[in-house]
Amino acid sequence: MNSQMLELESEDLEYAVDRQRMNTSSITGRFLDRSLSELELRRQTCWAPQDVFHRTFLDILGEARETYFGRKHGLAQVRTMADWKKATPIRCYPEYKPYIDKLVDGDTNVLTRSEPYALLRTSGSTGVPKLIPTTRHWRDAYRGRALYSQWGLYFEKLGRERALGASVLDLSWERASLSANLDSRHQYPISQRPAAVSSGDWLPPWYHESWFKGV
Repeated sequence: MNSQMLELESEDLEYAVDRQRMNTSSITGRFLDRSLSELELRRQTCWAPQDVFHRTFLDILGEARETYFGRKHGLAQVRTMADWKKATPIRCYPEYKPYIDKLVDGDTNVLTRSEPYALLRTSGSTGVPKLIPTTRHWRDAYRGRALYSQWGLYFEKLGRERALGASVLDLSWERASLSANLDSRHQYPISQRPAAVSSGDWLPPWYHESWFKGV
């Protein structure tokens, strides 16, 4: 390995270290308490899952029943999980692509009554990148709570005193704006996170840091 290559590697390492030092924020008491609270709620769910399971099932059914997908699959007649399994058998992405294409073309009320505000674009590691609809309802009701509880588990293991004020690094820090492509829907890759949609969504303390604001 020649000296020029060593110099380039050294510059890359210094750049990475500088980026890591820059992309940090401190854990606040409010964020810590909310994470631990959500973790406890998830544990309570595990002790009595049937009620939550039923409410979640009705919520998903209610989101899909009066849509294009729901009408084609007779979801108005679905009452039980057995009905749901019969009406919507497990399928791979190609079987759902026609519905995604309708969303991309600008159609509404296709899969859920909560309209997608963007489409998550997968990396395509197993083939052509796939587009996954992202709705505000999902983020409000499920995503934020799950992320808080995940961090709550980390804080619990770390201990409150050690966690409070500690620095953290967000590896998916890029906050590039949602970009409109040739279609009428916005798309974003897995490494970029659109802004929170409500106070119930995921709101870590580093969302307001200058390094996380993107372009």
